[in-house]
Amino acid sequence: MDNEAVETFPISDRTEISFLKRVSIEGQLKDIHPDITISIDETQVRVEGSRNSVYDAKTTIATILGETELRDVTVTDPSRIKLFMKDVTRRYIGSILLRNGLNAVYDVCEDRIRIRCKHDEFCRVRDVIDAAIVSEEVDASLGVHLRHRLQEFRDYTEVDDNPRRTRLSVHFEKYNSVKEIVDVVINERNEEPGVLRRRKADSGFNDSDEDQVNGGGGAASQDDPLTHLEKSVYTERLEIRKPGIENIAKSDQFQAFLEKTAHGKNIKVAPCHVNEEQGRIIIKQGTLEALEFKVDVLVCPVSKTLELSNGVVAKALSEAAGPELQDDCKKDFRVNEMKECHMTVTSPYRLKCNNVLFVALRHWNQRQETKEGYQCILSECLEKISRIEPLPTSVAIPALGCGNLGYPRDLVADLMMDTVKQFIQRQKVDVYVILHPDNPEVQKAFQARREAFHIEDIRLTVRKGDILEEQADVIVNSISEDFSLTETLSTALVERFGEPFKKDFRKNLPALQKSGLSFCKSCRPWTCVVHLCASVFKGKNGTDWLAAILSCLKESWEKFKPASVALPCLGVGSERLSPEQLAEHLYDAIEQYRAAVHFKKDRITDIRLLVLRDEDFDRIVTTLQDIQERHNKRLEATGQKQVYDLYVSSTETSKVQDLAGQIRSFVDANVRSEVVEDDRLFSAMSKERMDDLQHLARNHTVGLKVIGSKLILFGMEVDIAKAKVDIKKFLRTCHSARWNSAKDGHNLDLDSISGYVEDAYQHNKRYTLFTNQSNRLYRLKIKEGKVSICQDPDKREIQLQRTVTVTYDDIPLNWSLQQQGVADCVPLDRDGEEFKNVITRFETQRQSKSISD
Repeated sequence: MDNEAVETFPISDRTEISFLKRVSIEGQLKDIHPDITISIDETQVRVEGSRNSVYDAKTTIATILGETELRDVTVTDPSRIKLFMKDVTRRYIGSILLRNGLNAVYDVCEDRIRIRCKHDEFCRVRDVIDAAIVSEEVDASLGVHLRHRLQEFRDYTEVDDNPRRTRLSVHFEKYNSVKEIVDVVINERNEEPGVLRRRKADSGFNDSDEDQVNGGGGAASQDDPLTHLEKSVYTERLEIRKPGIENIAKSDQFQAFLEKTAHGKNIKVAPCHVNEEQGRIIIKQGTLEALEFKVDVLVCPVSKTLELSNGVVAKALSEAAGPELQDDCKKDFRVNEMKECHMTVTSPYRLKCNNVLFVALRHWNQRQETKEGYQCILSECLEKISRIEPLPTSVAIPALGCGNLGYPRDLVADLMMDTVKQFIQRQKVDVYVILHPDNPEVQKAFQARREAFHIEDIRLTVRKGDILEEQADVIVNSISEDFSLTETLSTALVERFGEPFKKDFRKNLPALQKSGLSFCKSCRPWTCVVHLCASVFKGKNGTDWLAAILSCLKESWEKFKPASVALPCLGVGSERLSPEQLAEHLYDAIEQYRAAVHFKKDRITDIRLLVLRDEDFDRIVTTLQDIQERHNKRLEATGQKQVYDLYVSSTETSKVQDLAGQIRSFVDANVRSEVVEDDRLFSAMSKERMDDLQHLARNHTVGLKVIGSKLILFGMEVDIAKAKVDIKKFLRTCHSARWNSAKDGHNLDLDSISGYVEDAYQHNKRYTLFTNQSNRLYRLKIKEGKVSICQDPDKREIQLQRTVTVTYDDIPLNWSLQQQGVADCVPLDRDGEEFKNVITRFETQRQSKSISD
């Protein structure tokens, strides 16, 4: 037929032929063209079928081979080279690669093996091949005896002699069996039995000009035959939406399930927030191309086109790595990857690292989305590093964006240090921030003392430095009580902007005297300078600093919609406010601001506090850390905020994914929840009592969550039943407080906010709460010890009352009705002393049971 065609594609590289066989090219094309026939021999691929199918085959073959690369790895051990050449070894390694989801082939050439695989899979393929064979050294006198005794393992072992030592290589899965035979031979030769003597090199692969290898499959230890595979651990994060899953995972039933399912598979399961060791952030001067030490990953900024001649860092890196790096970057799949996800990982070539991660950033344009995009790409960059196998333990990264891209150095320092800090809390990775020695301003920005805190989606950064050097949208200037420009910051602003600044200040002075705030819009580079006179905000004990800071944030946002606001140490320098008090007021103000603008767009998300003195910095940071720790513990204690995930890790991807699915099914089928109701308000318990309650839950391997007067237990049915008994006994020893409306007509259910109400009452705080129902806002108002709820926008106010109940430990749980006896009625003198004593005791007992404020 005219539509039929035959075409032959000559291929000279044996690894390309092997790879096409490996990926079953004919099977891939038959799904689309059932009529196609493909035959592959040692030098060519022959395709028969319709013209369309032949054309598709040509395109598919070119695409598949274009996505691969050929890499040479030097092998110094002759016994390993001989073992790699065996067909049994090829099939054995091929099966391991398939189990790990890898398509790769290798060919042996003198003292090296040539690996063909996909570009981004080389490291994993190399490690799998390396770990598949264990190589050891024993005394040279054992060589002849070992060959004879290992006849039944001749397909899985190779012995190579030299004048001093005998080198033995063996398939990893046969290692234990071979070791037993070696021990017998050693015994017979009057040698001390034990494990095979380890070679000086831990890996069968050596560093070479073609490829640098970071270790591999050395000897397995006697206690743990998987020791040499530990660096190739695959981890999956398993999300389980059950409070207290870390407790439930320790239950007998859960452990029995894991023992049965994961027995002998070298699988570990642990709560994801358990991280006994964290990485470090090390700031060093230098350049990426001339590092004095080797790292696993080197991060380099580059354009989307991967043209390394553009950019100072990329150009220097390319010259140090050699022309091969630029050639690698020109490959189509890398350019496409940069267009899609702004980053790609390449080989190091001559650089002192194992991987190079190129990342593309857009130019700075002062818009909020640019800053958000920068942080997003930085987070994705670190996430990509965490997916490199084996997991990197060291990363070198420059000050991304501080060069020709024009990013503000302080912003880069804040975002990089904050993002990296969060990353190393999850991964044990040392991150080296490399700062160019010819850029002292960037060095100054990174070396400044700083600490970041996250209040929901708002980042509060405390940094030691001068607010006048801050590149923020809005800065705040504190005005003295006499409304003069005599404060330190005011004087500096006058010196910088001169008479126009003073004229603008006088023009807006009436507004400042009335509201405590005025705004100057002619002070570049800032959008606005906010003048704040805190003394206008009057409170019970003088200045209401909380109201002043909150008003400053809200008014600035409503007028200018800034993304970032910088504040000085308000009131601290004049001794009116301690650093600890400023930290508490600032934290509370940010919480209330966030609640007030919850439904609004373009909120302030970046708040910076600039501190001049080291002592103030230490005191403010310590206070903020304590506040955030108390806040997190309160939420965690009541189950409102917990880490619900588990980490499942193993040396084999398929085992991890299989077990993760089985754990999900097991939890869904076996973890129950049950509500324990009690009149006590758990949120009002002391920290010590909440810790006791959590300790009780851990002992019973159950999780708990508290909502108002309801406590929800999560866990195995048998564990919940046992926990309920002890928890009810525990609750009998607790005092309780409940809130309800002063008028029964309102019928308010305050369980969902009772914790906030009690906290406001106990600490004289104000809260702005919100609900998704009709976008309503509610404010808890505290006035003269009385609590009320004000609803916006109709301004309706509802008074609340607090009821305290005391439960005594000595009141028994079980009661029985006493048989009726005979009661004598005697006259009682109402004016007598006895009657007065009875009345007094009665009133005392009644009030001790229930007291209404």
